[in-house]
Amino acid sequence: MGMQVGEGSGDVMGDINVTPFVDVCLVLLIIFMVITPMLQEGVAVEIPRAKSVQDKPDEESILQIVLDRNLTVYVRNTPIGNLKSRATEDDLRRRISRYFKDSPAELVQIKADKNQRYGQVKQIMRLIQETGMKETTLVADEVEEPQ
Repeated sequence: MGMQVGEGSGDVMGDINVTPFVDVCLVLLIIFMVITPMLQEGVAVEIPRAKSVQDKPDEESILQIVLDRNLTVYVRNTPIGNLKSRATEDDLRRRISRYFKDSPAELVQIKADKNQRYGQVKQIMRLIQETGMKETTLVADEVEEPQ
């Protein structure tokens, strides 16, 4: 509430000034609009589409390995190397096996960019099998059937 000052009757003004409230709300709206796209988890990869997709198991028992467009390999959102050089392949094998020793997972998911060739995805699968993990799955989006 405010008071009228000056030559008046000295009555209290009954209007509420909402301008500061609207200003704060607009600033909060802008902040949320800017921050929301940054909250996406994981490495951004365009995954391929498939007609038959199984439900995902619980996240604790999964070790997710991502292969992005630039052939960079990520384990649990941490870049561990690149497939472009042969010397890096041995390093990748060591790092992947270290992840399995630190936190053994029941299932390994490979999330590869849809523009990657099958040979590069197969190379990652081979590296995983050489570390002792036998079961791997590929991540894909489900294709929506036209009605």
